[in-house]
Amino acid sequence: MTNHAQDPPVIQVENLHLSYNVGTANELHVIKGMSFTVQRGEVICILGPSGTGKSSLIRCLNGLTVPQQGRISINGQILFPQQTNIRLLRKDIGFVFQHFELFPHMSVLRNVSLALQKVKRYKSEIANKRAMEALKQVGLADKAQASPAELSGGQKQRVAIARALAQDPKIILFDEPTSALDPELIGEVLAVMENIARQGMTMLVVTHEVDFARRVAQRVFFLDQGVILEEGVPEHVFTRPDQERTREFLRASHLIDLGTQTGVQIPRPTIPPSAAAGAPPIIQVKDLCLVYNRDDGSELPVLKGVNFAVQRGEVVCILGPSGTGKSSLIRCLNGLTPPTYGSVVINGIDIYSPGYDITLARQDIGFVFQHFELIPHISVLGNVSLALRKVQRMKRALAEEKAKAALAKVGLADKANASPAELSGGQKQRVAIARALAQDPQIILFDEPTSALDPELIGEVLKVMEDIAAQGMTMLVVTHEIDFAKRVAHRVFFLDQGTIWEQGPPDTMFTAPRKERTWQFLSASQLLRGATPPASFEAPDMPAKAINQKFAGFKPLIKDKERFDRASILASTSMWLGVLLAVPFFLWPASGPLAAATGIRVLITKPRHPNATFKAWFGLASGVAQMVLFAIMLLAICTVFPWFCII
Repeated sequence: MTNHAQDPPVIQVENLHLSYNVGTANELHVIKGMSFTVQRGEVICILGPSGTGKSSLIRCLNGLTVPQQGRISINGQILFPQQTNIRLLRKDIGFVFQHFELFPHMSVLRNVSLALQKVKRYKSEIANKRAMEALKQVGLADKAQASPAELSGGQKQRVAIARALAQDPKIILFDEPTSALDPELIGEVLAVMENIARQGMTMLVVTHEVDFARRVAQRVFFLDQGVILEEGVPEHVFTRPDQERTREFLRASHLIDLGTQTGVQIPRPTIPPSAAAGAPPIIQVKDLCLVYNRDDGSELPVLKGVNFAVQRGEVVCILGPSGTGKSSLIRCLNGLTPPTYGSVVINGIDIYSPGYDITLARQDIGFVFQHFELIPHISVLGNVSLALRKVQRMKRALAEEKAKAALAKVGLADKANASPAELSGGQKQRVAIARALAQDPQIILFDEPTSALDPELIGEVLKVMEDIAAQGMTMLVVTHEIDFAKRVAHRVFFLDQGTIWEQGPPDTMFTAPRKERTWQFLSASQLLRGATPPASFEAPDMPAKAINQKFAGFKPLIKDKERFDRASILASTSMWLGVLLAVPFFLWPASGPLAAATGIRVLITKPRHPNATFKAWFGLASGVAQMVLFAIMLLAICTVFPWFCII
């Protein structure tokens, strides 16, 4: 990188203050007088606990969030307080969002070129040419015509980086670019960012990846309580931090070698007694296949004949590349995503057998979602007790009593009346765990419970999960946190290409994996970094070609589309049968007396045609029958639904 130390700073921030909900009882002072400068070509990584203002800070640097006080200048031009030519300044600032923010209905090329056409007013040909150049920089030129749905998480983030690069910015701001990516995808995005940094790009990167920050940054800012508590070169901040608060944060990451200062020993899980005794498994999965139907009518195979068993009390962590079916697998275990083929046996019952009410199985299975899924406008207590009241039909008092007990288990009894907006990410996830615990489940499924949490919050959630596991709870945990899996799991599944590629205890899986594909995945993490691979690996139990051949042999009982079409036809049939029954019922009070009266009138009329006599008697009999049937049905309805007759 060229030395620009003598040049004027490309970013200058002085006494910056930012508050949310200003003037209300919920006012939150997020940034408290920050001041710093950034030289051209510097790469600065911003670390710190969640909620300390990291993302808010970089959003202030391109005008997405407007502060209340201070001064921001970009390339010598004042961004705040005057905010003159803010759109012009933004042309020099690229922004890479945490969740990609790609348009799903547009091609990759169109996603990258759109801003050039709409903001910079480039003609279509020039915009597409520049977009292709940016895609080449991130190694995705061959994906230009693909849909975002066809890309992995790492590829989506590289498209987002290409979108920023296409504008020829002088500065790029990254908001947690590796959040919720698996180790391979983190390495994929990191390689692109390192290449951009070598070209002299000024970069500010908000990240929770401490190792990532150590590898790419020239300087590190550690933020806490709305201020830059510590800053310096990575070697100093990560090995000899000046502030005790920084040391606490780094210890929680498990990535920095401060073990001599902590004295903490990693607890090793024990084998569940039920597994050692040879008891029947609580979960038995056989030949599980899942196929999604794309919008264009084609099929996407996700799971290809997965087989495994889980003993009562086991903690199983599920690892693997993004898009390999980990979340889909655990969603199949409680019916959120019905499989295309195969069986899932819970407590000896096949939950997908014909006629079985899957809601009965769900009462024994708790589910903790990746993004908490809390209802924002009700209290923490309301979030935990709601399912008990609506699904299990508990009275409010009993539901709230059980909810309070569950909140106490996760250490949040004092937050029962708080709003979810008042909680940290770790606290929200603990509320989600309490919501699952309140149902008294026998199994809890976790879908990436530590995704996008900082190291301290990961430790906070991990502690709760370890306590639950110690009480004998059966847990299946999908996670990208390999250290997390190493600390809590009895067994680890490595999923790839739609099947369980390798499984075993953590000590074996994380130090001497038997399969080359597992080694490749783990070597992208810090666990095997620098380790020498063995001279040879075991052959896969079933090569990719054989997996696909076996999968092709499975014949779904009913394909998804056929199942949906059949359900739609049956629903329509049911509706029209109901209409045919209801319409005569409401007509009989009028048609019955009218038919009888008309028939009587014909019979007293003389002379009349012989055929008229038959028709009159038929009308009279029909009218009397309608009135009698109406009276019988009304009596039956009043017996079953007394309120109907009152109305």
